[in-house]
Amino acid sequence: MTRRISFRPPRQSRRARHGVAMVYCVVVITGLMAVMSLAVDLSRARMVKTELQAAADSASLFASAQMRNSIKGTSAAYANAKAAAAQNTANGKAVSLSDSDIELGHWDTQTRTFTVKALLDDCNAVRVTARCTTSNGNAVSLFFGALMKKTTVDVSASSITLLQFDENKDFTVNATSNPWLAGMPNGSVANKKNPAKKPDYAPKASPLEAEGVTLNAGESLTFDGVNGGANNSQSKEKYTADGNTGWIGNNAYSKKKGVENGMSDLYAPMNSLIGVFLDDETPDSYGTVPSVLDFSTSQSREFTALSPEMRQPFFIGDGRTTDGTVQQFTVPKGATRLFVGTMDIYEWNNNSGSFSFSAHNSGKVVLVK
Repeated sequence: MTRRISFRPPRQSRRARHGVAMVYCVVVITGLMAVMSLAVDLSRARMVKTELQAAADSASLFASAQMRNSIKGTSAAYANAKAAAAQNTANGKAVSLSDSDIELGHWDTQTRTFTVKALLDDCNAVRVTARCTTSNGNAVSLFFGALMKKTTVDVSASSITLLQFDENKDFTVNATSNPWLAGMPNGSVANKKNPAKKPDYAPKASPLEAEGVTLNAGESLTFDGVNGGANNSQSKEKYTADGNTGWIGNNAYSKKKGVENGMSDLYAPMNSLIGVFLDDETPDSYGTVPSVLDFSTSQSREFTALSPEMRQPFFIGDGRTTDGTVQQFTVPKGATRLFVGTMDIYEWNNNSGSFSFSAHNSGKVVLVK
């Protein structure tokens, strides 16, 4: 009788199997923790990038709106970009830009490429890069990255905005241009009761209508390249567009306390450049008259932005503050026409001189990348 002999491998002990399972668990848990830590750090970095993107977008948009207003090789674009960025936070701190983070250049709409330009006249776009980096001392900290010997990560975001320029319009206005005849039909009279008994009549003494300048309510209008001179006396000396600051005048011999042809009075330096916004109606067709603007002090003429009302004459001067900042004139609601003249008390018709200037609005800013 043959005996069958079988061989069986020795069984692992229950304790040994438990040990292997424990190793597997440790490996899996460690892997999950690594993935979770990576996800946490990645989410934090993405959050900071989103914050930086918002700051870069607002900075480039605000900078592009001021690109046109440059003087002596610098631009208000830099200051505006920094100011806008500082109103945003990233990584728990206000976003700070250096000059190297702000680039003025040309955007090619066909190739969608940005090229830095040295001359501001060649620029139509701004590129702003906001950064949280080691070199800036504000890199994003990693909570779990230290396990892999990486404690921080650099994060940045850039934005490019394009300024679509509106066409510049050049004008020349004679010193004989009386702002209080703006929009009035031929034959209309101003300063009828003046001492010389020589009033002004339309159209001979009418102010210049700045035709072709796009007027959109709420947008800014600026005046550049203001040159020339004017005088209301027989003196050969002619004053710049800021006028004779030692002699402040108003529409003294109008029909009623400076109010004339539906427009309010104005206090401003004699012979200075003056503007007034109108709609399509004749200004004297309204029953109410705007309040009087007063630019009799140097401080009152140092504004950076002005929002005149319809039928409210305002001081333009050379269009800049004494430090060269371009002054912004907000177009009032309903305005369809802009008239420009000079400042006098009465009898504009015997004034001498003229001013040339360029008028344009702020243009349309578009986020392109």
